[in-house]
Amino acid sequence: MPPKSLPNSPHHDPEEGYVQDLQEATGWLFKPRGLHIVWGNEDRYWRLPPEEWFEVTGSTKENLKRGKKYEISFLVSVNKDARCWNNLPIFIMAKVGMGGSGRWKRINLPIQDGDNKFEIPKGKFLIDVPETEWDDSKLHFGLYEVWSTSWKEGLQIHEARVQEVKENYENDSL
Repeated sequence: MPPKSLPNSPHHDPEEGYVQDLQEATGWLFKPRGLHIVWGNEDRYWRLPPEEWFEVTGSTKENLKRGKKYEISFLVSVNKDARCWNNLPIFIMAKVGMGGSGRWKRINLPIQDGDNKFEIPKGKFLIDVPETEWDDSKLHFGLYEVWSTSWKEGLQIHEARVQEVKENYENDSL
C-alpha cells in the first residue's frame, strides 16, 4: 500500500521519520518514503511496474552551511527483469534554494547482474553553497528521466545521501 499524501494527489510527499541525520558527518540519509515521488501515491507504482515518467526528489529541512560543499548520491539497484534503463541516460540535479540555478549531471546506469546495490553517480557530484547570505539555502535534489517515451521498469532506490565534504575537491562542483 502506498504512503498517504494529500487527498486526491497522485504524488507521494515526504513522510516524517524517513530522513536521518548522519552521525559520522554533517549530512542526511533519505529513505524512499522521505523523498517526493511523482506518481508515488498510485498503488501500481510501489510494485515497480513499467513507468514512462521517472522523477524522484528530496530537499533538506535545514539550510546548508554557507561556503561549504555537499556531495549528493543515490544507492540503487536494477533488478534482473529491468528494461529500457540500458543506454537511457538519467539525470541527477541539485540546487541551493528554490530560486537557485540547478546543476545537472548525466548518468548512464551500469549493467548489473542480479539485484546488487550500487551508488550513482559514479564519481563525485558536488554542489557549492555560496558565501552570500539569503533566507533559503536548503538543498533541492533529484533523479530524473522524463524525456524519453520508453516504458522503464526495475530500478529501485534504496536511499539518497547528502553529505558535507571536508576535503577540497576542485572539479565536478558547481
